Amino acid sequence: MAEEAKKVLLVDDEPTVLRLFEEYCNIAQLDYGSCSQAEEALALVHYSLEKFGVIVLDINPGTIELAREVRVTQPTLPIIFVTGRLPEDAKVLIDEELKAIIAYKPILLNGFISLIQAALASVSS
Repeated sequence: MAEEAKKVLLVDDEPTVLRLFEEYCNIAQLDYGSCSQAEEALALVHYSLEKFGVIVLDINPGTIELAREVRVTQPTLPIIFVTGRLPEDAKVLIDEELKAIIAYKPILLNGFISLIQAALASVSS
């Protein structure tokens, strides 16, 4: 995988959660971009010169639509949903066609980093 494709895109409409995930990336020395809105993230994915190796999203209607659009244009890009919803509620919202990983809040540093590293490794292999 090219070096630029190791960048993480973080998308969460909760500023506190977004800052926490940014801090996790800083601690792990991961390059990242972050957005609070799915529309902004979609523009980054489609029009930015930067390439992302994984997208980390909260679950809401905008991010689910973002994941669907990303899946069409970049079918191998790993998508990780990190949510505070109950597992049964999250699984109802995320269809199998998205081939997304679902993790649950609160997520600690080591768990977050492990998810990111596994997702990046899955693309590079």
